[in-house]
Amino acid sequence: MSVISWREVNGEEYDEGKDGVREYRKLYRAECSTGWDTPDTVKSYFACPQRWEPYPDDPLARCVSRRATQDKKGGRFWDVECFWTTDLVSDAENPLERPAEIEWSTVEYAIAFPIDLDGKPFTTTTGEPLTDIVVESPGLVADISVAVPEKPDWFRGMVNAVNKGAFAFDGETFAEGELRCKSLACSKHIFEQGFRYRNLRFQLQSRAGGWQKRVLNRGFYELVEREVVDPKTDKKVKKYDRKQIMIDGVPAVEPQLLDRDGKFLELLKEGKLDQEKLAEVVVLDFKVRAEVDYSVFPLKS
Repeated sequence: MSVISWREVNGEEYDEGKDGVREYRKLYRAECSTGWDTPDTVKSYFACPQRWEPYPDDPLARCVSRRATQDKKGGRFWDVECFWTTDLVSDAENPLERPAEIEWSTVEYAIAFPIDLDGKPFTTTTGEPLTDIVVESPGLVADISVAVPEKPDWFRGMVNAVNKGAFAFDGETFAEGELRCKSLACSKHIFEQGFRYRNLRFQLQSRAGGWQKRVLNRGFYELVEREVVDPKTDKKVKKYDRKQIMIDGVPAVEPQLLDRDGKFLELLKEGKLDQEKLAEVVVLDFKVRAEVDYSVFPLKS
């Protein structure tokens, strides 16, 4: 600590509300011998009012806030604002100690399902894949508000991101990828009885099946395996070529289902849908939203 001078610069600011609460505010000017001091070292100076110290002319009013701000024009000068009030709060009433406020509601989403609940693809009775079937599906939305000291450093990267791993809060557990952070907002600084904080507001939305893209593995071409001789080694090796899928002797006019190896998955057997072949249907998963650790959310209970 290197404070070399301390003086009051604006006198006393006094206010008494209709409820009888008395409030006092004073501003001090500190000069230090170096520019290396911090708010904590300045506030530890013996002349600076200490937290919970009574006001000189009003012992019922206590100092609940002290804020030291370095002068931008000179690193050695500091403005220190002190605030006293008779409306005292306990540590438990600190806004930063309050639990998050969570409000739930339901919503319906139009979801394109590649398969039904039994794992069967949507096809006609002749085995032709149908276009994506859109189904109204219910979900939950949590609107959350919680006090934080500052805007979190993860704030920017959280919008539209999904939960990496299962996540539980407020008595609910959601599977990996089922939650999406739709919106984020952070208020300006709020001063409440000497406490300084910001309100963080965000919305978590759940959706059955998650928020990543899922589509059936299908196309107009299949992979055909054949053996060729490698001219460098004179050994037979496998080669894969793309072959247009033919239906009744003509190129397929609709994308056809493919198995895991990229081969045409013929679901028709003797003119009927082969139920056993349905087990070979492949659903492709594509990551279209970032996956993040939701444990960073300040969801105090």
